[in-house]
Amino acid sequence: MSKPKKSVIEVRGTAVTVLSTKDEDFISLTDMLKAKDGDFFISDWLRNRNTVEFLGIWESVHNPRFNSGEFAIIKSQAGLNSYKLSVKEWVEKTNAIGLKASAGRYGGTFAHKDIAFEFGMWISPDSRFISSRNSSGSRMMKTAAFPSPGISTAPFPSSIIVSTPTR
Repeated sequence: MSKPKKSVIEVRGTAVTVLSTKDEDFISLTDMLKAKDGDFFISDWLRNRNTVEFLGIWESVHNPRFNSGEFAIIKSQAGLNSYKLSVKEWVEKTNAIGLKASAGRYGGTFAHKDIAFEFGMWISPDSRFISSRNSSGSRMMKTAAFPSPGISTAPFPSSIIVSTPTR
């Protein structure tokens, strides 16, 4: 297994780490939190029933080893006041591949770009998709984690840009 390629994008003046492995990008949720004012925690996001349902659907589509039995137990508890779940517990219990957590100075929580964009929408409801056209004229969408009026969303790595058909 090769070492992930590390790059950095800037979001509202904050460096956000992107790890690229194979053909997938994993974005640092830890860094995304630094770009947002307020007290937000990844564990609070994981308590949300909608988050757990989204993660379960994503894993079901992308992960043939996903433990759907354990997921059903987690889903039944999500949203309760007494419910707590860490990224490490989620990964261990469900064999998840979309979230990764590591401790230490260079550690943090990383999520597949699809999941990271969902996380960005949770911490900042004003997140929006920015449309642009590439040289071939096809419509392209790129997501900025926390755009505000007058704040540039560039540069985003081309691997984060998702093509959509033109109407």
